Amino acid sequence: MPEFEKQVETFAKKIIDLHGFRFNEGFSCLIPDDKVYPVNEGLFLWGFNKKRMRFETKIEKFHTGSRINRIKEMLDVPEKEYKKIYSAIDSYLKSLKKLGFTEIGKGVAIFGRGKLFNVTAEAKIFENNVEALKEFEKITINSQIMKFAEANNYFKATNKTKSAWDSVFGSPSSKPSTTKRAAAKAKPKVAKVVAPKPKAAPKTVAKKLASKAAPKAAPKVAPKVAPKAKPVAKKPAVSKRSATLADKFKQMATANKPKASKNTDSGSQMWVKEVNGLHKTIKTWLNEYSKNGYITFSTRKVKLHDEDSGNYEVNALELDILGGHKIVFQPIEIGFIGAIGRIDVTHISPDDNGHKHMMLLIKDSKDNLHWKLWKNLNIGNQLAFTKQMLDELLNQWIEF
Repeated sequence: MPEFEKQVETFAKKIIDLHGFRFNEGFSCLIPDDKVYPVNEGLFLWGFNKKRMRFETKIEKFHTGSRINRIKEMLDVPEKEYKKIYSAIDSYLKSLKKLGFTEIGKGVAIFGRGKLFNVTAEAKIFENNVEALKEFEKITINSQIMKFAEANNYFKATNKTKSAWDSVFGSPSSKPSTTKRAAAKAKPKVAKVVAPKPKAAPKTVAKKLASKAAPKAAPKVAPKVAPKAKPVAKKPAVSKRSATLADKFKQMATANKPKASKNTDSGSQMWVKEVNGLHKTIKTWLNEYSKNGYITFSTRKVKLHDEDSGNYEVNALELDILGGHKIVFQPIEIGFIGAIGRIDVTHISPDDNGHKHMMLLIKDSKDNLHWKLWKNLNIGNQLAFTKQMLDELLNQWIEF
């Protein structure tokens, strides 16, 4: 990884740490929800994609049903009032585009209003404009979205007088482009040294060397006369018109072949398939309890949006368990940073003392897919989702 891109990654992490935002795996910068909610939740400002080494926004996260309900619960803000954040999101995106961020995706109709487009910027584009990253930090802590959070006593950035930029790019040695230019200017001019011309060798020696080096003339050889070639029968001329016409027909046949639909293996279809496969696996693991009437399975449709695939539907799996317990496996999104997609696993208990974990669909280095349950953001608590783990979770959650 180039040194400058490493610096940008470090800078992104320092913004989150210094100003009191919350890490989300991948990693992302979130305005954090109240402490009583899961640590991976909040208003999503931007993420840093470590695979592509770039900043990305995900504005679709602002208008999910779960986000609107969470704002109501935490801030007692009516849905109509929260939706005014649309103009704040629009202003935030425009500020980022002035720094060099570019639009991606098909656009998102936030709250059913006009489409807004997510934006992205690769770390390397700032190498010759490091000052733009300083402005990026200011936008992060002073955007209209932040003002919405502050006005509602939701969140206030810490250490506003300090700068993550200063700690990473503040010293001259950490500015690669500026340093190189300064070094180039500082190079002193060096006078050219002209080597003296060598003296000519004495004529007698030169003649001897020339006579030794000169090749002897080759003896004259009578030129060979090649035998006359036998006449070859000429092939009948092919009409240029017929050849061209044949080529045209071939090109037309190729051009009119039905093209494979781009959506035959779209991200949303693959995601829906994997989610359904997970549901089938869970039902198999818990089949014994289902037969005895301890657990009842049901599914319901969830409407989601993806910037590449558009709107789509996917099933959420619900487990109704004896004693008033319910476990819900609800798909949340495709393209969660660092994963193919995300499902929230929520335990609803009769005494309102429930639990919530996150499951991610991960692709390993061999392109194999695995489900992992993340109890929190500690790497040691990100474990493969197995039958044994599911049994342990149910055993912990269902108490008498």
